[in-house]
This record gives sequence, C-alpha cells and structure tokens, in this order.
Amino acid sequence: MLITLAEAPDQRLRMSELAGATFLSNSGISRRVARLEKEGFLRWEACENDGRVFYALLNEAGREALREA
Repeated sequence: MLITLAEAPDQRLRMSELAGATFLSNSGISRRVARLEKEGFLRWEACENDGRVFYALLNEAGREALREA
C-alpha cells in the first residue's frame, strides 16, 4: 500500500482508488489504512468538495519506511 501511494500523484489516493489498486475491498482497505495511520506511516484527509470522499496520504514516516525497505 505504501508503494502504491508513493507512486500516486501527490502521494495520495481516494480510498476507493487505493482499494482498486491493491485488490482489497473498501472495508479491507479502511482497516489497513487505519492501522498504518496508527503506526504513523500515512494520514487520512477529507475531500473539501465531497464529505463522503476520503484520501489516504503518504507522510514522511511512510516515505522513510519505504527508503529503509
């Protein structure tokens, strides 16, 4: 998931796009993103124009984890 976000424009994707790119269900992707957020590798961001849409964004800790891997 971190690699997928790292390769995305602005290192962020809609949750539905991330689910499709990783072949996970929307609920499965939500659980994994929540875990990665708790571990400090990414963060959630709400869409300004649509309150139903959320983005997953790779943060510096996530980029560092990828560099180390």
